Amino acid sequence: DYFLSYESDVIPNKDDLKLLKEGMDESKSDIIAGVVPYSDSSTMLYKHLCGNLKDEYGPPVEFHSLPSTCGGKIFYLDLYCEKYTKAKWQVEASVYEIPEIDQKTRPFEVAGCALGFTLIKRNVIEKIPFRMHPESIAFADVWFSWDAKRSGFKICCHPNVRPKHLWKKWEPERLR
Repeated sequence: DYFLSYESDVIPNKDDLKLLKEGMDESKSDIIAGVVPYSDSSTMLYKHLCGNLKDEYGPPVEFHSLPSTCGGKIFYLDLYCEKYTKAKWQVEASVYEIPEIDQKTRPFEVAGCALGFTLIKRNVIEKIPFRMHPESIAFADVWFSWDAKRSGFKICCHPNVRPKHLWKKWEPERLR
């Protein structure tokens, strides 16, 4: 029923996934992201997101199932990105800074999010494809947020979900 997206250089805390699910239920959101820093003070949680994206989609994403060790099924996605070559898309965005998020205690709505540590409902994945433009300055997750918002899906951030992001060299003590 859910897809958890997290990047290989993100290390979640033990209760982060549980907090995301609880925050999704509380905020009645379709997509909820943790606070993944991309610098000492900045995140990729968007306050404002706009651009000149065309309404072209690739083929729908397909779900595949594998048997799990507990007898149920686990689902994973083939995360391909449909490439576009017709026009550039320049994004205009403003992001939340960490001190702004530090003032919040409950999940709150955002204009978009990176997919560093993000829980997404299945119905969103079935409707919104992952795509990118090879000449764009925007990452595929920006396109995903753009498409999800325009399709009426609610995107939130949970301010208490703070996985570590290895965007710089971390001291071994900080990783423990």
